[in-house]
Amino acid sequence: MNDFKKIFSQYGYSLFEESSIEKAIIEAIKNNEIRYILGIPLLLENAEINYKNLLEMATKEKLLDMLLEILSISIQVIKNKGKKSALKKLLSGRKIKLNNLDESEFRQIYEQYSKASQMQGFRSGLNYYLSFIFAPRQIEILYKIQKGEKLKKTEKEYYSRTIKKRLISIRELFDFTKEILVKD
Repeated sequence: MNDFKKIFSQYGYSLFEESSIEKAIIEAIKNNEIRYILGIPLLLENAEINYKNLLEMATKEKLLDMLLEILSISIQVIKNKGKKSALKKLLSGRKIKLNNLDESEFRQIYEQYSKASQMQGFRSGLNYYLSFIFAPRQIEILYKIQKGEKLKKTEKEYYSRTIKKRLISIRELFDFTKEILVKD
């Protein structure tokens, strides 16, 4: 069985085990995993979704109302015009019940991910995770170091004062983090 975490992580998220992106979306909604629910617009924009299967699964799990609301919010959030159009077509003529989901939260996660994935340098998934810990300028410096580019004097100072300390902390916390995540 494919790894649900892998599917979401390809688009900047980590999650549980599942076999398809459609099933991953349904499981996130079913388990009320709000962090991942907020990331659904990213998946809708970046992945090939079988909407027929998605709607069938949602109906079977009695999650159709919630899914339709998420799809409706996704239309407002995503920028890909083709995906927006497909979602509008899918939702046309359907009544959408509101479950008090906050569009601004979806938009915030979408913008955060988009900003991270547009940064030059590292692959988008890595940029996304680095953006939780480092400022954009710090990520640029890390990229320069990884590529062996020469740092300017101020970049070297900034690296040694701030960035290096965070990297050392991350390294030292690795075992602790693994232990905590296993218990999660």
